[in-house]
Amino acid sequence: MNTTVTATTGTYIGHKLENGVIEFLGIPYAQPPKRWQKAQPLKASKEIFEAAECGPACWQEVQKEEWVTAPPMSEDCLTLNIWTADPQKKGKPVLVWIHGGCYATGSNRKDCYNGVYCGDQFVAESPDIVYVNINYRINIFGSLDLSRFDQEGIYADSTNLQTLDQIAALQWIHENIQAFGGDPQQVTISGQSAGGMSVASLMAIPEARPYFQKVICQSTACSDAFLKTKEDARMLADRFYQIAGAQSLEDLLKMPADQLCQAGQELAKGLGTGDAGAFEQVWGQGIFPENPCQELREGKAADIPLMIGTVAGEFDTVGFYMTEEEICQAAAGVFPQALTPDLIEEFVSHDPKRDRKNAYQDLWNDALLRLGAVVTANAQTQGGGKAYLYYISFLPQGAKIRPQHCFEIPYTNMKKDHLVYMDLQTGEPVQGNQPCGKLEKELHGCWANFVRNGNPNGNHIDVEWPLYTPEKRLTAVIDHAWSIEAGVRNQDTDLLLPLHLKQKTTGAKK
Repeated sequence: MNTTVTATTGTYIGHKLENGVIEFLGIPYAQPPKRWQKAQPLKASKEIFEAAECGPACWQEVQKEEWVTAPPMSEDCLTLNIWTADPQKKGKPVLVWIHGGCYATGSNRKDCYNGVYCGDQFVAESPDIVYVNINYRINIFGSLDLSRFDQEGIYADSTNLQTLDQIAALQWIHENIQAFGGDPQQVTISGQSAGGMSVASLMAIPEARPYFQKVICQSTACSDAFLKTKEDARMLADRFYQIAGAQSLEDLLKMPADQLCQAGQELAKGLGTGDAGAFEQVWGQGIFPENPCQELREGKAADIPLMIGTVAGEFDTVGFYMTEEEICQAAAGVFPQALTPDLIEEFVSHDPKRDRKNAYQDLWNDALLRLGAVVTANAQTQGGGKAYLYYISFLPQGAKIRPQHCFEIPYTNMKKDHLVYMDLQTGEPVQGNQPCGKLEKELHGCWANFVRNGNPNGNHIDVEWPLYTPEKRLTAVIDHAWSIEAGVRNQDTDLLLPLHLKQKTTGAKK
């Protein structure tokens, strides 16, 4: 059965699923973008659009854990998908999902992670919420400094297109979501990994803040120490030009997309950190403030409730086949100057019952992700805002490792059987074969209630989840039984937190 919705940019034909949810797929939210230029808004239109297929993914390396087969790819990839129970019933709160993937891979398509990023089951469980997920430009198409070649400033936005695309999507949603039953003044943005960094960053950007009212940040956030500067961007660009064999802007504009994509992969792998850092936002440039955390501390987003947290075994999947020494080196590489052997030994000594490999794994997970979430929660509350902090330690039956990066997404989206990470050597799910229905109800309930009213509490959990403050550090520790703890491994936190507060200079704004 088809459902037709008319918005300012066109008339869209959606399709009802077996569970009664209506989906609208592949809706463009901006004009087809020119390479390395800011996308332009769509004009008002009466065009009829058959919203039956997801749009193409941005060009990227095909990761085994993300894709069964390679998806269609294009630089013209600025589309979004919408799930709604009833477009005629207006005023529903809206959840906007921003996918992760180190700003290098991923998509909002149904075939990415077997559809775990899609909102069909979320809306079936909570029909009073509209769910949207978005695509945006990633890797070298979303972030490349062209200042060496761009004398006229035509490509001044090229370093931050990934985030500017997200803002363009949010603007389209603000202007059109009412036609799909959503309330443009009740929008929650949510994301995990690079998506989590995205939503935390959007809180700090004045031009973005009018388009959302609440934020859910999963498994990453902001950190004073991890700011990518204009100098970083220019250095990375110079490396990229060498890899790509480009001597001019014309060379780059003529180069096929797949060739650019391959050169971007080589650039990221050459950093020794995988894709991390190669394609992130450049702070202190254009509309991007010098320091996102400082914006929060100054209360610029104090009216935006924040739910934020991490899982216990973020990179345990990566470390599973690594040696003790390899994990230690990876952890030390997060802060290569500050994480001295003495500091690492002090970290290990905090828990004599923890073996060295697990201690190093905790150090890696904490340094790269958990402490960033704490910094962001601290900054938001210091600025007068509200924050709820969580830490998921749930260990499913048969799990090889603690809950890993992406663990919570199938549970919040009511897709607990869509296991995200697999052991790439054996093909078995690392989080066990028996996902927990109780946890699914609990996490979905918290996410849905937060979307509704900025508070995760309700009868779906047996505890009262309190607001976080830097002084008390009250945290929802999510296990088979939930508990409220005054911080997680506080000795580890106190040792590492100062490293995240040493700001990296971004340079003066243009």
